[in-house]
Amino acid sequence: MEDFRISNYLGGVKTIGMAGHIRPDGDCVGSCIGLYTYLKHNFADIKVDLYLEPIPEKFAFLKYTEEIKHEFEGHKQYDLFISLDSSDVDRLGNFQEYFNTAKDTLCIDHHISNTEFAKNNIVFPKASSASEVVYTLLDEEKVDYDVASALYLGIIHDSGVFKYSNTSANTMNIAGKLMGKGIPFTSIID
Repeated sequence: MEDFRISNYLGGVKTIGMAGHIRPDGDCVGSCIGLYTYLKHNFADIKVDLYLEPIPEKFAFLKYTEEIKHEFEGHKQYDLFISLDSSDVDRLGNFQEYFNTAKDTLCIDHHISNTEFAKNNIVFPKASSASEVVYTLLDEEKVDYDVASALYLGIIHDSGVFKYSNTSANTMNIAGKLMGKGIPFTSIID
């Protein structure tokens, strides 16, 4: 079985750009902030920029939402650009240029319609959410409270708080591990 851990894609990488889809929802925000936080906390030598259109105020409780860049900042070339929760490159909106000019690209997604537009694609259509896919790429012991809060938000959003048919035993297992980090799961659901 292929090893998809995020650390396997970071060799020689000094700069990372990340973006989710236009009109970001809970899974887009959760997967992006979850991975952004994980990278900041565990790979301090890598500069990471996160680009999203303005997010709903109700998601501002997540750590680092104030660091999200909402505007295209002109030409930059990243060593790696990561697309999250986007089934095709056009869903990245204004931030598509950063993807197109990056030295390497990675797509992390769960949509069955994903066009596998990146050089490296981690697409699990049976997953409830991009946040669930992100969790499987991380070292479990390095997932902290802030990462867990973001990923839990994404999972409950795209699984309809575990009511939709995309909820699997694996979804519930991951949610349980995230809850084990002491997150305020009831208030996140509310």
